[in-house]
Amino acid sequence: MTIDDHRLQTHARTLARAFAELEQAKHATGQIRDQRTMRPGGRLGPQTPGHDKPVELCIELEERLYDFVCDAKRYIQPERMLPKSWRPMLDWIIFNAWPLATLDVADELDTELTYQTHRINRLLYPAAPRIDRPEPWQTARQVVTLCAAHGHRVTTAQLRQLAHRGIIDTQSAGNRNLYRPSQVLAHLKGTTNA
Repeated sequence: MTIDDHRLQTHARTLARAFAELEQAKHATGQIRDQRTMRPGGRLGPQTPGHDKPVELCIELEERLYDFVCDAKRYIQPERMLPKSWRPMLDWIIFNAWPLATLDVADELDTELTYQTHRINRLLYPAAPRIDRPEPWQTARQVVTLCAAHGHRVTTAQLRQLAHRGIIDTQSAGNRNLYRPSQVLAHLKGTTNA
């Protein structure tokens, strides 16, 4: 597959916009910590400044892009040395898109630009968790503990009786019965309100 220079420029500009958003994410304030550091006493410890994931991703992707640019510079004479920073490297790719498109590695460079844009977007805009997954089956002990946390007192014998009457669903797993906690809680809330 041959790559034209307009496509290469478009992907480089898209990646430049993604890197600019990644730069903003590195220095953003007010976001919730994704990792909590604990002191030995169980208290929250200090938080390091900045956000680790955007910084680490930026370093990793700049390294990969630098390798591609260094390989391409052997065939295209640059006017200056390029630093290991995304902005000058992408500007160089945009400026030299036509000579780059004639090289054998143009397909790989285009694939790399698309890959890096995808990685940045996946970090900045993670996919929403699936909501169509069915509720997991849990053992009687887990259901009893969950009901106690919601203020309901129920025993394993009562769970077996509710399942025998067909009020809640049950599933066998070896010698254990599994229940859906939402059904048990819905039944208990319905009987306490009546």
